[in-house]
Amino acid sequence: MSLYVNIHRLIWNDDKFPFVSDDCQLVFFHLLTTPMATQFGLFKAGIAGLAEDKRWEVGRYRKAFNEALAEGFVEYDEKALLVRIPHFLDYNKPNNPNVLKSWGVNFNGLPHGELKHMHYQQFKAFVESLPEAFSKAFSKAFEEVLPKGFAKPSGKDCRKDPEYSSDSDSDSDSDSSSDQRQEEGGPSGKRGKRTHRPVNSKKFVVDGKPEEPPDGFNHRQRQAWDALRAATFYIPGKGIMTAWQAVEDPVVLAGQLGGDAYPAVDIALVHRLGNWTMENRQKSKKEIARFLTGRFAASQERGGVRNSSGQNAQTNTGAGDLEAKVNRMKGTTK
Repeated sequence: MSLYVNIHRLIWNDDKFPFVSDDCQLVFFHLLTTPMATQFGLFKAGIAGLAEDKRWEVGRYRKAFNEALAEGFVEYDEKALLVRIPHFLDYNKPNNPNVLKSWGVNFNGLPHGELKHMHYQQFKAFVESLPEAFSKAFSKAFEEVLPKGFAKPSGKDCRKDPEYSSDSDSDSDSDSSSDQRQEEGGPSGKRGKRTHRPVNSKKFVVDGKPEEPPDGFNHRQRQAWDALRAATFYIPGKGIMTAWQAVEDPVVLAGQLGGDAYPAVDIALVHRLGNWTMENRQKSKKEIARFLTGRFAASQERGGVRNSSGQNAQTNTGAGDLEAKVNRMKGTTK
């Protein structure tokens, strides 16, 4: 996984970019360089998780992000939580056909939606302009997987799941492609007639796991959920996948990481640990849930992961310690 991204210096000669707000420019650079991003310009991230990674308030980040959306610097699928950087590949071409194999693993693991489908089509056209070896590698890594995802639902059939009911028995006669669009809100953008009946706070289910957090989650637990959905890990014997895919019960893990046990730990630590596994594959762990909770516990014992302002991830954590430090600082400045 490359740790670098190309940014063209002529961006400052653009007819839009130099004239947007400073926050919008910072958000765009953040989207290009965040550890959540991929090597091909499409990645999964929620606004709250991005804001925490940037150490900004969510409202400030969302405002700048919306400005970038309006200017066309970025595209966003709010339902699938997919972020797309247009023209990213023009400046960050694959160095050789072999890298497309790992890119395909990451791409195929992203949730389906109209934005992913559009990116796939443009990606395919882009590699066709490169030497033939790139097109062959792309077809093996991407083309053989993606159409299956659009043709039928991934994971178990939600029509047979007790968490879902149908207003009409005639829905079962629909073809699998139509079912996929209705259930996932795919290229058609329509959800059909199916209605949701909550069971155990779960919502849309893929491979037995809910795609959305329980309604009872607090803000930090939702941030932990977004991090598990977006952060990629290298799992020995399995390859590259998100933490959400790797763990058996992401609801329990997100509840633990964002709960009272680790109040001083920055949730963005999930992404940093994911990057560590990508860079140290020989040392990577198979049990991701145990790995994350162990690192969170160790960080909590050390006082937590500090953000850029020097505060704990949760500002009311360790209030006594913080007050003592402030008093000591005042004593040294008198």
